Amino acid sequence: VEQAFHQWFFSTPEHQWILSSPLLEKSFCRLHSFLTTADKDLLLNGHRPLFIPSSGEFACTVDHPIDHKVILLYPDLIKLLQSASRFQGIAILLHEIGHIVSGHSKKEVSTIQAQLEADHFTVGRGLGEDLQLFLTDYLRQHPDHKECHIRLQRLLSN
Repeated sequence: VEQAFHQWFFSTPEHQWILSSPLLEKSFCRLHSFLTTADKDLLLNGHRPLFIPSSGEFACTVDHPIDHKVILLYPDLIKLLQSASRFQGIAILLHEIGHIVSGHSKKEVSTIQAQLEADHFTVGRGLGEDLQLFLTDYLRQHPDHKECHIRLQRLLSN
């Protein structure tokens, strides 16, 4: 499964942009190292994530009509993945994968509950502290973002 996931990921035409930057490629290889074999198996068999660069802020996950999920990566996240703080960026990607693994597009769940479940996935893969750092930095720039306050409180209480 490990080899198949890695091969699929880097041979996918939609992911060729990642190979244009050694730092991005390294960040995505590190992302793969945080995923369990069960995560990779689930993602390979019906929930294949496509990581697509786009404009906006950080990241978002959307459904694709066929057997893929699309994770949009915005310029701020791409920059973060190439910086000394790349593990915060990897934590964001794990959070987005958490939405896929948790099946949020197929079940009724409140937005905040979906965010908390995706955060829990990130914590379970070992990057909870990096997610905390990201949310703390984000709240410095967006102090009125209530959802981030709730998420950070939950992360800090665990």
